[in-house]
Amino acid sequence: MDQEYFYSVVVKTKTTGIDFFTYKSNDLLPNFSVVEVDFSHRKVLGMIVDRLKKPNFDPRRLKTIIKLVDCSFLFDEVSLELAQFAADFYLTSFGKVIFGALPIIARRLADREPLIFTKSGVSKKRKIQKEKGTRTKKITPLFLQADIWQRFKFYQSKIKKELKRGKQVLLLAPNLDTWLIKKLVQQFPSVVISPKGTITQKYLAWKKATYDKPQLIIGSQKALFAPMSKLSLILVEDEGSPNQKQEQGPKIEVSFLAKKLSDLRKVQLVLAGLTPLPSTYLEIKQKKIKFKKIFQSKAAKLVNLSDESRLLGFVTEMALKKTIQKNQKSIVFLNRLGLAKMILCPDCGFSGFLNKNQNNLALCPVCNSPKISGHSFGLDRLSYDLKKIFPKIKIKDLSKHSLSSGIGEITIATSFALKLETSFALSILGLAEIGLSLADPNVSYKIFHFSLEALSRGQKKIIQSFVPNHPFVLALKNLDFDQFYNYWLKLRKDLKLYPYYKTFKLKPEKTKDLEKFFKKLKKSKDLQSVYKLKSEDEEYLFFSLNYQTKIDPKFRSWLLGLRAKITVDPI
Repeated sequence: MDQEYFYSVVVKTKTTGIDFFTYKSNDLLPNFSVVEVDFSHRKVLGMIVDRLKKPNFDPRRLKTIIKLVDCSFLFDEVSLELAQFAADFYLTSFGKVIFGALPIIARRLADREPLIFTKSGVSKKRKIQKEKGTRTKKITPLFLQADIWQRFKFYQSKIKKELKRGKQVLLLAPNLDTWLIKKLVQQFPSVVISPKGTITQKYLAWKKATYDKPQLIIGSQKALFAPMSKLSLILVEDEGSPNQKQEQGPKIEVSFLAKKLSDLRKVQLVLAGLTPLPSTYLEIKQKKIKFKKIFQSKAAKLVNLSDESRLLGFVTEMALKKTIQKNQKSIVFLNRLGLAKMILCPDCGFSGFLNKNQNNLALCPVCNSPKISGHSFGLDRLSYDLKKIFPKIKIKDLSKHSLSSGIGEITIATSFALKLETSFALSILGLAEIGLSLADPNVSYKIFHFSLEALSRGQKKIIQSFVPNHPFVLALKNLDFDQFYNYWLKLRKDLKLYPYYKTFKLKPEKTKDLEKFFKKLKKSKDLQSVYKLKSEDEEYLFFSLNYQTKIDPKFRSWLLGLRAKITVDPI
Protein backbone atom coordinates (compact mmCIF):
# COMPACT_ATOMS: atom_id res chain seq x y z
CA MET A 1 0.00 0.00 0.00
CA ASP A 2 1.31 3.44 -0.98
CA GLN A 3 2.05 5.86 1.79
CA GLU A 4 -0.49 8.66 2.20
CA TYR A 5 0.38 12.27 3.03
CA PHE A 6 -2.07 14.79 4.46
CA TYR A 7 -2.16 18.48 3.63
CA SER A 8 -3.85 21.62 4.89
CA VAL A 9 -5.12 23.39 1.78
CA VAL A 10 -6.51 26.89 1.20
CA VAL A 11 -9.15 26.65 -1.53
CA LYS A 12 -10.16 29.24 -4.13
CA THR A 13 -13.82 29.55 -3.25
CA LYS A 14 -16.34 32.07 -1.97
CA THR A 15 -16.91 29.89 1.10
CA THR A 16 -16.02 32.06 4.09
CA GLY A 17 -16.81 29.95 7.16
CA ILE A 18 -13.68 27.74 7.02
CA ASP A 19 -10.21 28.82 5.89
CA PHE A 20 -8.41 25.45 5.69
CA PHE A 21 -9.48 22.08 4.29
CA THR A 22 -7.66 18.75 4.64
CA TYR A 23 -6.77 16.65 1.57
CA LYS A 24 -4.58 13.62 1.04
CA SER A 25 -2.16 12.49 -1.67
CA ASN A 26 0.21 9.62 -2.40
CA ASP A 27 2.83 12.16 -3.49
CA LEU A 28 5.08 14.19 -1.22
CA LEU A 29 4.37 17.80 -2.18
CA PRO A 30 6.11 20.99 -0.96
CA ASN A 31 4.33 23.79 0.85
CA PHE A 32 2.98 26.65 -1.33
CA SER A 33 2.35 24.28 -4.26
CA VAL A 34 -0.77 25.15 -6.27
CA VAL A 35 -2.93 22.05 -6.73
CA GLU A 36 -6.28 21.11 -8.21
CA VAL A 37 -8.82 19.63 -5.78
CA ASP A 38 -12.42 18.46 -5.70
CA PHE A 39 -14.49 20.97 -3.71
CA SER A 40 -18.28 20.51 -3.57
CA HIS A 41 -18.17 18.46 -6.80
CA ARG A 42 -16.23 21.17 -8.59
CA LYS A 43 -12.59 21.23 -9.66
CA VAL A 44 -10.99 24.28 -8.06
CA LEU A 45 -7.48 25.51 -7.30
CA GLY A 46 -5.96 25.27 -3.85
CA MET A 47 -2.64 26.06 -2.21
CA ILE A 48 -0.87 23.73 0.21
CA VAL A 49 0.03 25.68 3.36
CA ASP A 50 1.20 22.83 5.59
CA ARG A 51 1.79 19.07 5.71
CA LEU A 52 -0.09 17.34 8.55
CA LYS A 53 1.12 14.33 10.51
CA LYS A 54 -2.36 12.94 10.97
CA PRO A 55 -5.86 14.34 10.32
CA ASN A 56 -8.36 14.71 13.17
CA PHE A 57 -10.86 12.39 11.53
CA ASP A 58 -11.02 9.19 9.47
CA PRO A 59 -8.55 9.49 6.52
CA ARG A 60 -10.91 7.41 4.38
CA ARG A 61 -13.32 10.36 4.35
CA LEU A 62 -10.70 12.67 2.87
CA LYS A 63 -10.64 13.57 -0.80
CA THR A 64 -7.45 13.10 -2.81
CA ILE A 65 -5.64 15.96 -4.48
CA ILE A 66 -6.39 15.62 -8.20
CA LYS A 67 -3.10 16.95 -9.56
CA LEU A 68 -0.18 19.29 -9.04
CA VAL A 69 -0.64 22.54 -11.00
CA ASP A 70 2.46 24.56 -10.07
CA CYS A 71 5.30 24.19 -7.56
CA SER A 72 7.16 27.41 -8.40
CA PHE A 73 6.98 28.67 -4.81
CA LEU A 74 4.77 31.65 -5.68
CA PHE A 75 4.28 32.32 -1.94
CA ASP A 76 6.47 32.00 1.14
CA GLU A 77 5.96 31.97 4.93
CA VAL A 78 5.87 35.76 5.22
CA SER A 79 3.41 36.10 2.30
CA LEU A 80 1.19 33.55 4.00
CA GLU A 81 1.34 35.36 7.35
CA LEU A 82 0.51 38.67 5.65
CA ALA A 83 -2.45 37.07 3.86
CA GLN A 84 -3.80 35.69 7.16
CA PHE A 85 -3.46 39.14 8.74
CA ALA A 86 -5.33 40.73 5.81
CA ALA A 87 -8.10 38.11 5.96
CA ASP A 88 -8.65 38.73 9.68
CA PHE A 89 -8.63 42.51 9.39
CA TYR A 90 -10.74 42.82 6.23
CA LEU A 91 -13.33 40.21 7.30
CA THR A 92 -12.83 37.95 4.32
CA SER A 93 -11.72 34.39 3.62
CA PHE A 94 -8.06 33.38 3.60
CA GLY A 95 -8.44 31.82 0.15
CA LYS A 96 -9.93 35.00 -1.29
CA VAL A 97 -6.88 37.03 -0.20
CA ILE A 98 -4.35 34.46 -1.48
CA PHE A 99 -5.96 33.89 -4.88
CA GLY A 100 -6.78 37.58 -5.18
CA ALA A 101 -3.04 38.26 -4.87
CA LEU A 102 -1.72 35.42 -7.05
CA PRO A 103 -1.78 35.83 -10.84
CA ILE A 104 -3.79 33.35 -12.88
CA ILE A 105 -1.53 30.33 -13.43
CA ALA A 106 -0.25 30.19 -17.01
CA ARG A 107 -0.41 26.39 -17.08
CA ARG A 108 1.84 25.89 -20.11
CA LEU A 109 4.60 27.74 -18.19
CA ALA A 110 3.88 26.23 -14.77
CA ASP A 111 6.59 24.14 -13.13
CA ARG A 112 5.51 20.51 -12.64
CA GLU A 113 8.86 18.77 -13.13
CA PRO A 114 9.67 15.73 -10.92
CA LEU A 115 11.01 16.83 -7.54
CA ILE A 116 13.44 15.27 -5.10
CA PHE A 117 12.41 15.75 -1.48
CA THR A 118 14.12 15.52 1.86
CA LYS A 119 12.37 13.83 4.77
CA SER A 120 10.99 17.21 5.86
CA GLY A 121 9.22 17.60 2.52
CA VAL A 122 11.48 20.36 1.16
CA SER A 123 12.70 20.05 -2.40
CA LYS A 124 16.49 19.63 -2.72
CA LYS A 125 16.43 20.96 -6.26
CA ARG A 126 14.13 23.91 -5.54
CA LYS A 127 14.86 24.97 -1.99
CA ILE A 128 13.81 28.57 -1.26
CA GLN A 129 16.76 30.79 -0.44
CA LYS A 130 15.22 32.71 2.42
CA GLU A 131 17.31 35.51 3.89
CA LYS A 132 16.70 36.10 7.57
CA GLY A 133 16.33 39.68 8.76
CA THR A 134 19.56 40.92 10.31
CA ARG A 135 17.84 43.62 12.36
CA THR A 136 16.25 42.46 15.59
CA LYS A 137 14.79 45.71 16.90
CA LYS A 138 11.73 47.30 15.32
CA ILE A 139 12.42 49.76 12.48
CA THR A 140 10.40 52.98 12.67
CA PRO A 141 8.70 53.90 9.36
CA LEU A 142 9.24 57.34 7.81
CA PHE A 143 6.71 59.70 6.22
CA LEU A 144 8.35 62.03 3.69
CA GLN A 145 6.33 65.11 2.70
CA ALA A 146 7.54 66.03 -0.78
CA ASP A 147 6.15 67.00 -4.18
CA ILE A 148 6.37 64.55 -7.06
CA TRP A 149 9.75 65.80 -8.42
CA GLN A 150 11.34 65.67 -4.96
CA ARG A 151 9.95 62.15 -4.47
CA PHE A 152 11.42 61.04 -7.80
CA LYS A 153 14.93 62.21 -6.83
CA PHE A 154 14.60 60.56 -3.43
CA TYR A 155 13.53 57.23 -4.99
CA GLN A 156 16.40 57.36 -7.48
CA SER A 157 18.97 57.79 -4.73
CA LYS A 158 17.52 55.09 -2.44
CA ILE A 159 16.99 52.48 -5.17
CA LYS A 160 20.50 52.95 -6.58
CA LYS A 161 22.04 52.48 -3.13
CA GLU A 162 20.05 49.29 -2.33
CA LEU A 163 20.66 47.64 -5.72
CA LYS A 164 24.39 48.26 -5.33
CA ARG A 165 24.19 46.30 -2.08
CA GLY A 166 22.61 43.40 -3.98
CA LYS A 167 19.19 43.97 -2.41
CA GLN A 168 15.62 44.25 -3.69
CA VAL A 169 13.37 47.33 -3.45
CA LEU A 170 9.56 47.23 -3.52
CA LEU A 171 7.81 50.35 -4.85
CA LEU A 172 4.04 50.47 -4.37
CA ALA A 173 2.13 53.06 -6.42
CA PRO A 174 -1.58 53.83 -6.98
CA ASN A 175 -1.02 54.38 -10.73
CA LEU A 176 1.54 52.42 -12.74
CA ASP A 177 1.28 54.54 -15.90
CA THR A 178 2.68 57.83 -14.54
CA TRP A 179 5.89 59.44 -15.79
CA LEU A 180 7.60 58.70 -12.45
CA ILE A 181 7.10 54.94 -12.77
CA LYS A 182 8.07 54.88 -16.45
CA LYS A 183 11.35 56.71 -15.76
CA LEU A 184 12.30 54.40 -12.89
CA VAL A 185 11.61 51.33 -15.06
CA GLN A 186 13.95 52.74 -17.72
CA GLN A 187 16.75 53.44 -15.23
CA PHE A 188 16.80 50.27 -13.09
CA PRO A 189 16.41 46.49 -13.62
CA SER A 190 12.69 46.26 -12.87
CA VAL A 191 9.72 43.93 -12.62
CA VAL A 192 6.27 45.51 -12.91
CA ILE A 193 3.42 43.50 -11.36
CA SER A 194 0.54 45.15 -13.21
CA PRO A 195 -3.19 44.31 -13.32
CA LYS A 196 -2.99 44.97 -17.08
CA GLY A 197 -1.62 42.56 -19.67
CA THR A 198 -2.13 38.93 -20.70
CA ILE A 199 -2.23 35.96 -18.32
CA THR A 200 1.26 34.98 -19.49
CA GLN A 201 2.70 38.48 -18.93
CA LYS A 202 1.27 38.74 -15.42
CA TYR A 203 2.39 35.22 -14.48
CA LEU A 204 5.95 35.76 -15.77
CA ALA A 205 6.18 39.11 -13.95
CA TRP A 206 5.23 37.41 -10.67
CA LYS A 207 7.84 34.65 -11.20
CA LYS A 208 10.53 37.25 -11.97
CA ALA A 209 9.69 39.02 -8.70
CA THR A 210 10.61 35.81 -6.85
CA TYR A 211 14.10 35.67 -8.40
CA ASP A 212 16.93 35.96 -5.91
CA LYS A 213 18.72 38.93 -7.53
CA PRO A 214 18.96 42.75 -7.10
CA GLN A 215 15.95 44.38 -8.74
CA LEU A 216 13.23 47.00 -8.37
CA ILE A 217 9.79 45.43 -7.97
CA ILE A 218 6.94 47.82 -8.84
CA GLY A 219 3.27 47.15 -8.30
CA SER A 220 0.11 48.03 -6.43
CA GLN A 221 -1.65 45.81 -3.88
CA LYS A 222 -0.72 42.40 -5.30
CA ALA A 223 3.03 43.07 -5.17
CA LEU A 224 2.87 43.05 -1.35
CA PHE A 225 2.49 39.26 -1.39
CA ALA A 226 5.38 38.43 -3.75
CA PRO A 227 8.00 36.23 -1.95
CA MET A 228 11.02 38.58 -2.10
CA SER A 229 13.96 36.95 -0.33
CA LYS A 230 16.36 39.93 -0.56
CA LEU A 231 13.96 42.78 0.15
CA SER A 232 15.56 45.67 2.08
CA LEU A 233 13.32 48.69 1.39
CA ILE A 234 9.61 49.37 0.80
CA LEU A 235 8.59 52.67 -0.82
CA VAL A 236 4.93 53.75 -0.93
CA GLU A 237 4.41 56.44 -3.58
CA ASP A 238 1.65 59.01 -2.88
CA GLU A 239 0.66 57.26 0.33
CA GLY A 240 -2.44 59.39 0.87
CA SER A 241 -4.02 58.69 -2.52
CA PRO A 242 -7.55 57.22 -2.31
CA ASN A 243 -6.52 55.07 -5.31
CA GLN A 244 -4.17 53.08 -3.04
CA LYS A 245 -7.19 51.00 -2.02
CA GLN A 246 -7.99 48.42 -4.68
CA GLU A 247 -11.42 48.34 -6.33
CA GLN A 248 -11.95 44.57 -6.21
CA GLY A 249 -12.77 42.91 -2.90
CA PRO A 250 -11.31 42.63 -0.39
CA LYS A 251 -10.53 46.36 -0.72
CA ILE A 252 -7.05 46.16 0.74
CA GLU A 253 -5.35 49.49 1.54
CA VAL A 254 -1.69 49.39 0.51
CA SER A 255 -0.14 51.55 3.25
CA PHE A 256 -1.77 49.55 6.05
CA LEU A 257 -0.41 46.21 4.81
CA ALA A 258 2.96 47.75 3.85
CA LYS A 259 3.46 48.62 7.54
CA LYS A 260 2.74 45.00 8.48
CA LEU A 261 5.03 43.64 5.73
CA SER A 262 7.83 45.95 6.88
CA ASP A 263 7.49 44.53 10.39
CA LEU A 264 7.38 40.89 9.20
CA ARG A 265 10.40 41.16 6.87
CA LYS A 266 12.33 43.58 9.15
CA VAL A 267 12.93 46.14 6.40
CA GLN A 268 12.75 49.95 6.18
CA LEU A 269 9.44 51.52 5.10
CA VAL A 270 9.17 55.01 3.56
CA LEU A 271 5.74 56.52 2.96
CA ALA A 272 5.90 59.53 0.62
CA GLY A 273 3.44 62.16 -0.56
CA LEU A 274 1.97 65.56 0.24
CA THR A 275 -0.83 64.20 2.45
CA PRO A 276 -0.55 61.24 4.83
CA LEU A 277 -3.48 58.92 5.37
CA PRO A 278 -5.54 59.76 8.50
CA SER A 279 -4.21 56.65 10.28
CA THR A 280 -0.62 57.59 9.35
CA TYR A 281 -1.21 61.16 10.58
CA LEU A 282 -2.24 59.86 14.02
CA GLU A 283 0.84 57.61 14.14
CA ILE A 284 3.05 60.62 13.29
CA LYS A 285 1.47 62.51 16.20
CA GLN A 286 2.08 59.50 18.49
CA LYS A 287 5.71 59.35 17.22
CA LYS A 288 5.24 55.82 15.90
CA ILE A 289 6.22 57.14 12.46
CA LYS A 290 9.02 59.64 11.81
CA PHE A 291 8.14 62.78 9.85
CA LYS A 292 10.44 64.59 7.39
CA LYS A 293 9.37 67.60 5.33
CA ILE A 294 11.24 68.74 2.21
CA PHE A 295 8.20 70.34 0.50
CA GLN A 296 8.44 74.11 0.91
CA SER A 297 5.92 76.50 -0.60
CA LYS A 298 4.25 79.82 0.12
CA ALA A 299 0.52 79.89 0.90
CA ALA A 300 -1.81 79.96 -2.11
CA LYS A 301 -3.74 83.11 -3.05
CA LEU A 302 -7.45 82.79 -2.18
CA VAL A 303 -10.00 84.30 -4.58
CA ASN A 304 -13.56 84.89 -3.33
CA LEU A 305 -16.10 84.05 -6.06
CA SER A 306 -19.17 85.20 -4.09
CA ASP A 307 -19.38 88.51 -5.94
CA GLU A 308 -18.36 87.14 -9.34
CA SER A 309 -20.79 86.48 -12.20
CA ARG A 310 -18.74 83.63 -13.68
CA LEU A 311 -16.48 80.77 -12.62
CA LEU A 312 -13.29 82.73 -13.30
CA GLY A 313 -12.50 85.49 -10.77
CA PHE A 314 -11.03 88.87 -11.76
CA VAL A 315 -7.80 88.24 -9.78
CA THR A 316 -7.44 84.85 -11.47
CA GLU A 317 -7.96 86.43 -14.90
CA MET A 318 -5.23 89.02 -14.24
CA ALA A 319 -2.80 86.31 -13.05
CA LEU A 320 -3.43 84.32 -16.25
CA LYS A 321 -2.76 87.41 -18.39
CA LYS A 322 0.56 88.06 -16.62
CA THR A 323 1.63 84.45 -17.14
CA ILE A 324 0.77 84.63 -20.86
CA GLN A 325 2.73 87.88 -21.26
CA LYS A 326 5.82 86.13 -19.84
CA ASN A 327 5.35 83.22 -22.33
CA GLN A 328 4.75 80.81 -19.42
CA LYS A 329 2.19 78.04 -19.08
CA SER A 330 -0.80 77.84 -16.70
CA ILE A 331 -3.10 75.01 -15.66
CA VAL A 332 -6.61 75.23 -14.21
CA PHE A 333 -7.84 72.13 -12.33
CA LEU A 334 -11.57 71.44 -12.08
CA ASN A 335 -12.48 67.86 -11.25
CA ARG A 336 -15.88 67.96 -12.92
CA LEU A 337 -16.76 67.49 -16.60
CA GLY A 338 -19.48 69.10 -18.71
CA LEU A 339 -21.86 71.95 -17.84
CA ALA A 340 -22.97 70.87 -14.36
CA LYS A 341 -25.50 72.94 -12.39
CA MET A 342 -24.72 73.57 -8.74
CA ILE A 343 -26.25 75.54 -5.85
CA LEU A 344 -23.98 77.21 -3.31
CA CYS A 345 -24.58 78.97 -0.01
CA PRO A 346 -21.86 81.54 0.86
CA ASP A 347 -22.98 81.69 4.51
CA CYS A 348 -22.62 78.04 5.58
CA GLY A 349 -20.80 76.48 2.63
CA PHE A 350 -23.62 74.13 1.58
CA SER A 351 -23.33 72.93 -1.99
CA GLY A 352 -25.50 70.59 -4.02
CA PHE A 353 -26.16 69.45 -7.56
CA LEU A 354 -29.29 70.29 -9.55
CA ASN A 355 -30.99 68.12 -12.15
CA LYS A 356 -31.62 69.54 -15.63
CA ASN A 357 -35.22 70.57 -14.92
CA GLN A 358 -34.76 71.53 -11.26
CA ASN A 359 -35.08 75.20 -10.23
CA ASN A 360 -32.77 77.03 -7.83
CA LEU A 361 -33.75 76.98 -4.14
CA ALA A 362 -35.09 80.15 -2.49
CA LEU A 363 -33.50 79.37 0.90
CA CYS A 364 -30.51 77.30 1.96
CA PRO A 365 -31.75 73.95 3.39
CA VAL A 366 -29.06 74.10 6.12
CA CYS A 367 -29.00 77.72 7.41
CA ASN A 368 -32.09 79.22 5.64
CA SER A 369 -29.94 81.93 4.05
CA PRO A 370 -31.57 83.72 1.08
CA LYS A 371 -28.11 84.23 -0.47
CA ILE A 372 -28.10 80.70 -1.94
CA SER A 373 -27.61 80.84 -5.70
CA GLY A 374 -27.15 78.58 -8.69
CA HIS A 375 -24.06 78.37 -10.85
CA SER A 376 -22.99 76.52 -13.96
CA PHE A 377 -19.56 74.92 -13.73
CA GLY A 378 -17.48 72.10 -15.18
CA LEU A 379 -14.70 71.82 -17.75
CA ASP A 380 -16.98 72.74 -20.66
CA ARG A 381 -18.25 75.84 -18.87
CA LEU A 382 -14.72 76.85 -17.86
CA SER A 383 -13.47 76.33 -21.41
CA TYR A 384 -16.29 78.55 -22.73
CA ASP A 385 -15.40 81.38 -20.29
CA LEU A 386 -11.66 81.19 -21.02
CA LYS A 387 -12.08 81.22 -24.80
CA LYS A 388 -14.32 84.27 -24.47
CA ILE A 389 -11.68 86.11 -22.38
CA PHE A 390 -8.62 84.89 -24.34
CA PRO A 391 -9.85 84.34 -27.95
CA LYS A 392 -6.33 84.24 -29.45
CA ILE A 393 -4.71 81.98 -26.83
CA LYS A 394 -4.14 78.24 -27.28
CA ILE A 395 -6.41 76.59 -24.66
CA LYS A 396 -6.29 72.80 -24.24
CA ASP A 397 -8.68 70.50 -22.41
CA LEU A 398 -6.88 67.59 -20.71
CA SER A 399 -9.01 64.82 -19.22
CA LYS A 400 -9.52 61.10 -19.76
CA HIS A 401 -12.05 62.05 -22.46
CA SER A 402 -9.46 64.08 -24.38
CA LEU A 403 -6.18 62.19 -24.04
CA SER A 404 -4.54 63.62 -27.18
CA SER A 405 -5.30 67.26 -26.40
CA GLY A 406 -1.81 68.01 -25.07
CA ILE A 407 -0.56 71.10 -23.22
CA GLY A 408 -1.54 74.66 -24.24
CA GLU A 409 -0.66 78.13 -23.03
CA ILE A 410 -3.62 77.56 -20.71
CA THR A 411 -4.55 73.96 -19.91
CA ILE A 412 -7.78 73.03 -18.17
CA ALA A 413 -7.67 69.60 -16.59
CA THR A 414 -9.14 67.03 -14.21
CA SER A 415 -7.08 64.78 -11.92
CA PHE A 416 -5.95 62.94 -15.07
CA ALA A 417 -3.27 65.63 -15.57
CA LEU A 418 -1.56 64.60 -12.32
CA LYS A 419 0.05 61.76 -14.28
CA LEU A 420 2.08 64.25 -16.35
CA GLU A 421 5.65 65.36 -15.65
CA THR A 422 5.01 68.95 -16.77
CA SER A 423 5.33 71.76 -14.22
CA PHE A 424 3.54 75.09 -14.64
CA ALA A 425 4.24 78.69 -13.72
CA LEU A 426 0.68 79.01 -12.37
CA SER A 427 -1.65 76.34 -10.97
CA ILE A 428 -5.29 77.28 -10.31
CA LEU A 429 -7.88 75.27 -8.40
CA GLY A 430 -11.09 76.19 -10.21
CA LEU A 431 -13.44 75.53 -7.29
CA ALA A 432 -12.20 74.23 -3.93
CA GLU A 433 -15.50 73.05 -2.45
CA ILE A 434 -16.82 70.77 -5.21
CA GLY A 435 -18.61 67.86 -3.54
CA LEU A 436 -18.00 68.89 0.09
CA SER A 437 -21.67 68.37 1.00
CA LEU A 438 -21.99 64.92 -0.60
CA ALA A 439 -23.11 62.00 1.60
CA ASP A 440 -19.75 60.21 1.31
CA PRO A 441 -18.15 60.70 4.78
CA ASN A 442 -14.66 60.63 3.23
CA VAL A 443 -15.22 63.12 0.41
CA SER A 444 -13.48 66.00 2.26
CA TYR A 445 -10.30 63.95 2.52
CA LYS A 446 -10.41 62.92 -1.15
CA ILE A 447 -10.90 66.54 -2.30
CA PHE A 448 -8.10 67.80 -0.04
CA HIS A 449 -5.67 65.20 -1.38
CA PHE A 450 -6.50 65.99 -5.02
CA SER A 451 -6.38 69.76 -4.42
CA LEU A 452 -2.99 69.70 -2.70
CA GLU A 453 -1.46 67.55 -5.47
CA ALA A 454 -3.00 69.84 -8.13
CA LEU A 455 -1.70 73.04 -6.52
CA SER A 456 1.81 71.58 -6.14
CA ARG A 457 2.10 71.45 -9.94
CA GLY A 458 2.50 75.25 -10.13
CA GLN A 459 5.16 77.67 -8.87
CA LYS A 460 2.39 80.14 -8.05
CA LYS A 461 -0.94 78.90 -6.70
CA ILE A 462 -4.50 80.26 -6.74
CA ILE A 463 -7.59 78.79 -5.06
CA GLN A 464 -11.08 79.93 -6.06
CA SER A 465 -13.98 79.48 -3.64
CA PHE A 466 -17.51 80.68 -2.88
CA VAL A 467 -16.90 79.96 0.83
CA PRO A 468 -13.42 81.43 1.54
CA ASN A 469 -13.83 81.22 5.33
CA HIS A 470 -14.63 77.51 5.43
CA PRO A 471 -12.03 75.58 7.57
CA PHE A 472 -11.40 73.22 4.65
CA VAL A 473 -10.61 76.11 2.26
CA LEU A 474 -8.36 77.87 4.79
CA ALA A 475 -6.33 74.67 5.38
CA LEU A 476 -5.98 74.28 1.62
CA LYS A 477 -4.87 77.92 1.25
CA ASN A 478 -2.03 77.29 3.72
CA LEU A 479 -1.19 73.92 2.06
CA ASP A 480 -1.32 72.48 5.57
CA PHE A 481 -2.59 68.93 6.16
CA ASP A 482 -2.18 69.43 9.92
CA GLN A 483 -4.71 72.29 9.85
CA PHE A 484 -7.08 70.17 7.74
CA TYR A 485 -6.89 67.19 10.09
CA ASN A 486 -7.48 69.36 13.17
CA TYR A 487 -10.83 70.32 11.63
CA TRP A 488 -11.79 67.03 9.95
CA LEU A 489 -10.75 64.48 12.60
CA LYS A 490 -12.75 66.19 15.36
CA LEU A 491 -15.92 65.52 13.40
CA ARG A 492 -14.99 61.89 12.80
CA LYS A 493 -14.12 61.23 16.44
CA ASP A 494 -17.55 62.47 17.52
CA LEU A 495 -19.23 60.24 14.93
CA LYS A 496 -17.10 57.21 15.93
CA LEU A 497 -15.57 56.77 12.49
CA TYR A 498 -12.19 55.76 11.00
CA PRO A 499 -9.36 56.33 11.97
CA TYR A 500 -10.49 56.27 15.62
CA TYR A 501 -12.78 53.31 15.03
CA LYS A 502 -12.80 50.47 12.54
CA THR A 503 -15.54 51.39 10.07
CA PHE A 504 -17.49 49.17 7.68
CA LYS A 505 -19.66 49.84 4.68
CA LEU A 506 -22.14 46.98 4.23
CA LYS A 507 -24.18 46.83 1.02
CA PRO A 508 -26.67 43.88 0.83
CA GLU A 509 -27.13 42.05 -2.46
CA LYS A 510 -30.89 42.53 -1.98
CA THR A 511 -32.23 45.87 -0.72
CA LYS A 512 -34.98 44.11 1.27
CA ASP A 513 -32.29 42.60 3.57
CA LEU A 514 -31.13 46.04 4.71
CA GLU A 515 -33.60 46.35 7.59
CA LYS A 516 -32.95 42.79 8.78
CA PHE A 517 -29.17 43.36 8.91
CA PHE A 518 -29.69 46.73 10.64
CA LYS A 519 -31.71 45.16 13.49
CA LYS A 520 -29.15 42.37 13.93
CA LEU A 521 -26.24 44.81 14.05
CA LYS A 522 -27.91 46.92 16.74
CA LYS A 523 -27.95 43.89 19.06
CA SER A 524 -24.18 43.30 18.79
CA LYS A 525 -21.99 44.01 21.85
CA ASP A 526 -19.05 44.87 19.56
CA LEU A 527 -20.90 47.69 17.82
CA GLN A 528 -20.10 51.35 18.49
CA SER A 529 -22.48 52.97 16.00
CA VAL A 530 -24.61 52.09 12.97
CA TYR A 531 -26.27 54.30 10.34
CA LYS A 532 -28.52 53.72 7.37
CA LEU A 533 -27.24 55.76 4.43
CA LYS A 534 -28.65 56.35 0.99
CA SER A 535 -26.96 57.86 -2.05
CA GLU A 536 -28.27 58.41 -5.56
CA ASP A 537 -27.79 54.81 -6.67
CA GLU A 538 -27.48 52.67 -3.54
CA GLU A 539 -28.60 52.01 0.02
CA TYR A 540 -26.15 50.66 2.59
CA LEU A 541 -25.30 50.39 6.28
CA PHE A 542 -22.34 52.19 7.80
CA PHE A 543 -21.19 50.85 11.18
CA SER A 544 -18.11 51.03 13.40
CA LEU A 545 -16.27 48.82 15.90
CA ASN A 546 -13.63 49.74 18.45
CA TYR A 547 -10.08 49.13 17.17
CA GLN A 548 -8.91 48.05 20.63
CA THR A 549 -11.58 45.37 21.07
CA LYS A 550 -11.08 41.99 19.43
CA ILE A 551 -14.13 41.12 17.36
CA ASP A 552 -16.33 38.32 18.70
CA PRO A 553 -15.80 35.15 16.56
CA LYS A 554 -19.55 34.49 16.31
CA PHE A 555 -20.20 38.05 15.18
CA ARG A 556 -17.36 37.78 12.63
CA SER A 557 -18.75 34.48 11.35
CA TRP A 558 -22.21 36.06 10.97
CA LEU A 559 -20.79 39.00 9.02
CA LEU A 560 -18.82 36.71 6.70
CA GLY A 561 -21.91 34.62 6.00
CA LEU A 562 -24.03 37.58 4.85
CA ARG A 563 -25.00 37.96 1.21
CA ALA A 564 -23.52 41.44 1.17
CA LYS A 565 -20.49 43.42 0.05
CA ILE A 566 -18.38 44.61 3.02
CA THR A 567 -15.72 47.33 2.72
CA VAL A 568 -13.42 48.05 5.67
CA ASP A 569 -12.19 51.61 6.46
CA PRO A 570 -13.41 52.90 3.08
CA ILE A 571 -11.20 55.97 2.45
